[in-house]
Amino acid sequence: MQVTHDDESTTTTPMIINGAPAEPRTGQSIPVFNPAHRLELVGSIPRGGGPDVDAAVGAARAALPGWRALPLEERIAVLSRCADRLHSITEPAAALLTREMGKVQSESDVDFQTAEFFLRLLPQEAREPLADQRIADEFGSVTIRRAPVGVVGIIIPWNWPMALLFMRVSAALAGGNTVVCLSSPLASLAVLEAVRAVNAELPPGVLNAVTGLGPEAGSALTAHPGVDKISFTGSTATGAQVLRSAASTIKRVSLELGGNDPAVVLDDAVVDDALGQALVGSAFTTTGQVCFAIKRVYVARALYDKVVDSCLAALDGARVGDGLSAEATMGPLVSGPQRERFDGFVTQAARRGATIITRGQWAPGVEPDDGYFRLPAIVTGVDNGFDLVTCEQFGPALPILAYDGQDEAVRWANGTEFGLGASVWTSDAERGRALASELEAGIVFLNRHHVSASHPRGMFGGVKRSGMGRELGRAGIENYLEAVQIDGVDPA
Repeated sequence: MQVTHDDESTTTTPMIINGAPAEPRTGQSIPVFNPAHRLELVGSIPRGGGPDVDAAVGAARAALPGWRALPLEERIAVLSRCADRLHSITEPAAALLTREMGKVQSESDVDFQTAEFFLRLLPQEAREPLADQRIADEFGSVTIRRAPVGVVGIIIPWNWPMALLFMRVSAALAGGNTVVCLSSPLASLAVLEAVRAVNAELPPGVLNAVTGLGPEAGSALTAHPGVDKISFTGSTATGAQVLRSAASTIKRVSLELGGNDPAVVLDDAVVDDALGQALVGSAFTTTGQVCFAIKRVYVARALYDKVVDSCLAALDGARVGDGLSAEATMGPLVSGPQRERFDGFVTQAARRGATIITRGQWAPGVEPDDGYFRLPAIVTGVDNGFDLVTCEQFGPALPILAYDGQDEAVRWANGTEFGLGASVWTSDAERGRALASELEAGIVFLNRHHVSASHPRGMFGGVKRSGMGRELGRAGIENYLEAVQIDGVDPA
C-alpha cells in the first residue's frame, strides 16, 4: 500500500497570528493522516515552536488594552457575529474534522454546533459576574470589581476540539481577555479553519492559533512570561507537566484532565432497552475516546445478567467504519499508538480470565486493516485490579462488574485517582441523590450520563487528579477574571 495524496482533497492551513495567516518560523509542517484510511494524507499543519508562540503572545498582549476597554455589550455583539461565521463553515469544516480524527460525521456536526452555542450563550452569562459588587456595612464600604486575567493560553485535545475550544474562548473573550490557542496535531485542520473564520469579526490579535508539538509549542506557551493564565484539557500526566511549567511564572492554571467515570446501577433500577442504550450511548461515544464518558459499570448482583444482556443488545446495531459513511455509527480510534494502548488493556484482561464479548459489525465497504478500527465490546469477569477498570482506557470496551452492597459500590466507584464524572441509575430519585453525595466526582448524573447532558449554566470540571477549576456558567466566566477590591474613604 502507498500513501494517497490527492491535491483536491488535502488541506494545508496556516496558523492565525494577529488576525493574519502565519507560516512557522521553522518552515516545517506536520502531516495529518486519516485514521479510517491510515495511509490517506488529509493535509498538513504548521510545526510551530517558540518563536511562533512569541509572536502570538505579543499580538495578544498588544490587542488586550483595546479589547478589554470595549464595553461588554459590544463584546457580546462581536461574539454573536463570530457564531454566525462559525455556522457558515460548519458543513465543510465538520467533514474535515471527521477525516482528520475519525469520529462519525454526526458527532463532528454536534461539535461545531456546540461551539456555536457557546459563542452565543456564555457571553450573555458574563453580565452578572462582571457587574460591580458593592458592600456597605458597619465596617465601611468597598467595591468588588472583576477584571480580565490578561492573555490566556488555551490548550485543547483532539476528541471534541471545537466544543472544548469555544467553551473557553467564549468565556475568556467575554471577560475581556485575549487568547492564544494550541490544538492537538491530530485535530488542528478544522480548528484553524474555525479560528480563521471568526477572526473576520475580531480585532487583530484577540484570538490567535498556533499549532505544533507539545514539547515545542506547548512547552513554550505554558512557560511564556507574557501568558497570564493557562486552560488545559488533556491527560493527567500532561496536566502535571503543564502545572510544573506554569509554576515558573506563577500563572493561573485550570485543568480538565482524565476521567474514569463510574456508573452505579442500584438494585431498584428498571432494566430495559432504554437503560442499555443509555449506558452504551455514553460509553462508546467517539469510539469510547471521551474523558466524560462511562468507563466502568457497577451493577447490583441481582440485576447483573440483565444489565449485561441489555448492553449487548444495544451494541448489536453498531456499525464500525469510516466516519463519513452514512452507515457508520462508530469510527476508528484516532491513531496507531492509541489503538495499541487500548489493545494492551484488553489483552491483559483476557489473559487474566476476563470474557471479551464483541458486538456490532463492520460498516459496508470498510476494510478493517486500512484504519485503526476495533469492534465494541462488553467485558465481564473483571475486578478492580484490572487496568481496564482502574485506568482510562479511551477505547470501545466497557467493563461491567457486580457488587453485593451499596457501600461496596461506592468504595469501588471512588477507588481510582480520577473524579471527573459519575452517575447513579435508580427508580428512587431521593435515594439516588443521597448516593450521589457519596461519590467523588465533579459532576454526578442521575439516570443519565453524557457530557451533553451537563447543564450549560452549571459547572464542568473534576476533582482529585481529574483537574482543578471549572468551566461553563458563572464559574466558567469567573475562571478568566481577577477580583479587585476598591477600598477607601469617599471624598467629602
